This record gives sequence, structure tokens and C-alpha cells, in this order.
Amino acid sequence: IWAYTGSEGAQKGILREAQGGTVFLDEIGNLTWDVQGFLLRFLENDEIHPLGYSGKENLKANDVRIIAATNKELAAEVQKGKFRLDLFQRIGSKQIHLPPLSDRRSDIPRLVQRALIVEASSRGRNSAPMSADAMTYLQSLKFPGNIRELNSIIGNAIDNMEDDGKNTIELEHIQAAAQQQACPSGQPGNLRDAVNKFKTDFIVTALNHHKHKSDAAADLGMTPRNLLKLTKALGISTEE
Repeated sequence: IWAYTGSEGAQKGILREAQGGTVFLDEIGNLTWDVQGFLLRFLENDEIHPLGYSGKENLKANDVRIIAATNKELAAEVQKGKFRLDLFQRIGSKQIHLPPLSDRRSDIPRLVQRALIVEASSRGRNSAPMSADAMTYLQSLKFPGNIRELNSIIGNAIDNMEDDGKNTIELEHIQAAAQQQACPSGQPGNLRDAVNKFKTDFIVTALNHHKHKSDAAADLGMTPRNLLKLTKALGISTEE
């Protein structure tokens, strides 16, 4: 969009390439002060600075729609001196507030279907179905990371499914993926998570050690029925 040291000859640039179309600027709140200035000049008078721009040409891009997104409160960023007041005033009157994903859970199934298609395509495979239990569990999550977190969970769930040799994303795949997302370091996030992780590891070790679930239950000091209930609650697969 703007010139860099050593560039030769003005390149067409993103904004001129987008003539008659739309440019999406993600995380506009993270733009540097100088880039905010470039954007303001474009919004005010269509002025653009493509790569290699010498400053002599009168370059314009007057048929481009700009859509920008941010997870920051720009008014607060202005007060901190991190976002230009003039740019905020230019774009502030046309804001669309998108509620967090936790406030629009009815959108999750459609977003999941899209994420499944995108993630499967990136892996060169067909989109996998998701069980009803897995979808219900997804809709119960808080999603502090919003759609990015949802997409990451879906990607990890597909990996978990493939590791199990399955063709359907089940509850345990989503639960494990959500845990991976919440604790990327592998450490439990709170006491409940730590206890559940200990239970899971302990039960999985017993199941792997014994050929039959009844023997594993006896080793764990519980009935097979209680073991089945616990494994379901923890999302542990008990297929023999």
C-alpha cells in the first residue's frame, strides 16, 4: 500500500487492485501511527501510496469499500495516544458492534460447518460430520477467543479424530481440542481441570493395562457401571 526503501517503480498495490471491490483490514487497532495516517489520507481524499510510489504521481483509488475489524475499544486507544483521533472520528460514526460468540450461540452450528469445510480443505480431505453430543458441548463453551478460538478447536478436533482413525468428530475429540486450546502448555487451567486430568490419565492407564473393562474397573476399585459413567463424563473412549 505504501513505498519501501529501495523499491523501483510504482506497483499497482492492494487498493488499486481492489477497485470496484472491498478491502478487509483485520485488527485495525494494531496499525502503527504512520499506517493510520496513510489510511486516513485514503479515506479523506482517495490518496494512495503503492509500492515504489515517488510522490509525484497523482494516484487515486476512488471506488473501494473498506471494512475494518478490531477487538479493541478504539475510543480508549485514542485516550492512550495509540490511535489517531482524526481517524477514529472518520470511521467512528459507521461502527457495527458484533456481540461476542458467547452471546450468539445460535450462530455456532453454521460457523462450525464453515470451519469444518475450511479446515478439511486445508488438509486435502472431505469435511467430516460432527456428532450431536460434540455440537452440544461446543455450544456450551464460553469462547473468550471468539471465532478464532472456535476455528482452532475445530482444527484440533479433526486432528484428534484422524489420530483415532475415525470418520466422525465425536465428543471426546472436541473435549480434548478445547482442553488443548485452553491450556496450550499442557498444564491444567484450574483445580477442577487438574483433577479431571489426573482421573483421565489414571483411568486411561488402567484401560490400556487390561484387556477387559471389568478388570480395569476392579483395578481402579469401582464397578464397571461406575467406570462407564466416569469415562463418559471425562470423554474417554472405552472401545475394546
